[in-house]
Amino acid sequence: MGPHNKSFTNSETLRLKAEAALATGRTQVKNMTLEEVQHLVHELQLHHIELEMQNEALRDSQVEVEVARDRYACLFDCTPVGYVIVDGNGRILEANLTFCHLVGGVRSAILQQKFEHFVDPEDQPALRLHLEAIRKSRGSHSSDVLTLRHSKATHRVRLESCQQTMDSPVRTNLIRIAVVNVTERERLAAVQEEHKALMEGVVGGVMDAIVTTEENDRIVLFNKAAENMFRCPADKAIGQPITRFIPEQFQGTHHMQHRPFGQDAVNHHHMVAAREVMLKRADEEEFSAGVTISKVEVRGWGKGKSLFILVLRDITGQCRQQEEQQRISKLNSLGVLAGGLAHHFNNLLTSILGNVFVANLRMDPQDDHLTQNFEQAEQACLRAKELTQQLLTFAKGGEPIKTSIPVEELLRKSTIFALSGSPVSCDFDIPHDLWPLDADPGQFPQVIQNITINARQAMPEGGCLMVKVENVGLKDPSILPSPALVPGNYVKISFKDQGTGIEDHHLSRIFDPYFTTKPGAPGLGLATVHSIIQQHHGHISVTSTVGIGTTVTVYVPSSYSTPEPESPRTPVITEKGCGRVLVMDDEPSICRMVADALTHFGHEVVTVQDGQAAIDQISRSLSDENPFEVVILDLTIPGAMGGKEAIQHLRRIDPHIKAIVTSGYSEDPILCDFQKYGFQGILVKPYKIFDLANMLESIGAPVHHDRIQ
Repeated sequence: MGPHNKSFTNSETLRLKAEAALATGRTQVKNMTLEEVQHLVHELQLHHIELEMQNEALRDSQVEVEVARDRYACLFDCTPVGYVIVDGNGRILEANLTFCHLVGGVRSAILQQKFEHFVDPEDQPALRLHLEAIRKSRGSHSSDVLTLRHSKATHRVRLESCQQTMDSPVRTNLIRIAVVNVTERERLAAVQEEHKALMEGVVGGVMDAIVTTEENDRIVLFNKAAENMFRCPADKAIGQPITRFIPEQFQGTHHMQHRPFGQDAVNHHHMVAAREVMLKRADEEEFSAGVTISKVEVRGWGKGKSLFILVLRDITGQCRQQEEQQRISKLNSLGVLAGGLAHHFNNLLTSILGNVFVANLRMDPQDDHLTQNFEQAEQACLRAKELTQQLLTFAKGGEPIKTSIPVEELLRKSTIFALSGSPVSCDFDIPHDLWPLDADPGQFPQVIQNITINARQAMPEGGCLMVKVENVGLKDPSILPSPALVPGNYVKISFKDQGTGIEDHHLSRIFDPYFTTKPGAPGLGLATVHSIIQQHHGHISVTSTVGIGTTVTVYVPSSYSTPEPESPRTPVITEKGCGRVLVMDDEPSICRMVADALTHFGHEVVTVQDGQAAIDQISRSLSDENPFEVVILDLTIPGAMGGKEAIQHLRRIDPHIKAIVTSGYSEDPILCDFQKYGFQGILVKPYKIFDLANMLESIGAPVHHDRIQ
């Protein structure tokens, strides 16, 4: 533009030079020949035509420049990015329409305003720092996200700025600023962050473990539940193959289950029901888990790539419960079988005991050898009774039938029996004034024997088991060893062995059913002990030191009455009339034995097979005015009415009738609270005839005899 301006300003000088040149030319023309003049005219005409064509080209170029200028102005104003030019003081020299729209003003009102006037006051310090950085260094600079003020709504923007130096008489530095609107981008980013936080909260908060893998089995997501399940932090699991957590022997199964999901035809495939798999934790512990697998394609994860989502649930406890239920089911079946066998066995023992007693009555009193044989047979039957009782308690449990029993003999006999054949000795510390126990004489020996057997197994090379018994009065609730106990008198029994001891992590589980550290052992010994002690309202505790030994301490309530000593000899019975007795039992041998024995006691005995026959017999006796003084009813009659139903009918027929209940099922709850059901006495099969005689006498049907020794 400089040269053209000089031409227009010096036009007069140019005109003078042209006239001088023309004058010179005329002089030259005068000296030319005609042919030279004609040639000059021709050249001038050509130059004239060329100038006309050049003028036309200049006019076309001017139109193109104007079109390009309009196009530039349109692009400048309509671009989606705001654009401004500011001077060194930050005043706006130029601004496009997009920027005007962002700040909500017209161009005329925006020009010559400072840029910071349109920035939120809180962001103005950041703008100043941005402009200062541009002034100090070359190149482009990006600002932090700023807020532009608007009359209706604010906009969040980022500035992309650079400095330009303009050549002019006065050297000027201008700053060109592109204003990028990031409001929607920030909104979408905030929404994505919310969704991400929501998904992290959901995935991290679910109870099931969620593990996501790529097609190459590499883990890309590992939630909090997975960290807990596998005992492995997420940062150490992500990037590892999922087979890291699968036992080697089960990895083939994993690939077979995983293979259908890798097929191209299966875009969205999931397991409807969880499958059971074997996994392992970071510490190599194996466990069972239920797993469902889903294959999904995630947008933005990678073209053509899929993710596999595994939802895992630790079912170790569930499997253990199922196994326990199966064991319980087997035990229940065993219990039904054992109960039936024990019932029949007890009937046979009752018949044997009774017949031994009757035979003893009929023998020659002077035959000492035969008397000794009968006594040995009776003791064998009683031992068989103990075994039957253990079988019932193992299989079915049941409420104890408590009575006052002396401790010393029971403790010595049961402990020595359990230690027989082993290299373990026993040292007893038992005071002479020991209180009697309030316990079931059939169940409590199992407590002693199972504890002793455990001590014996802990000392396979031999040792000494120290058994100490003492009376303990626990009147103050604050000194009770367990909140389950009530204040009162207890017998404390301590079993201290010199065995291998129990490790701390096993100590809390020793009373769990089926828990054992011995291969092949059923794990029911201490569980049975714990159950029996609880049913006796007592307490059991265990302390142990590995390598030194274990002490088991048992607290059992004491009875307040001293047990009467059992007569060592058979009473001498006189044969005198003592009333009528009705015996109901489905076992003919028992009916015959009881009838034979009670006849020796002086009773008139009638036997029947079931409850309905007993009702009919009682009804006829009342009609004949020849009533029965006592009825002895068997509790269970297979396929017919038993003692529980029969006594209800008999009470309505004769409210004053006296009844004794007998049963070979000692776990039946009626035996624990027989008076509630209308009975005056109870006899657990097998029973001795002498016990029956005492029972008859205690309920008011005296048995006449000369003496009881």
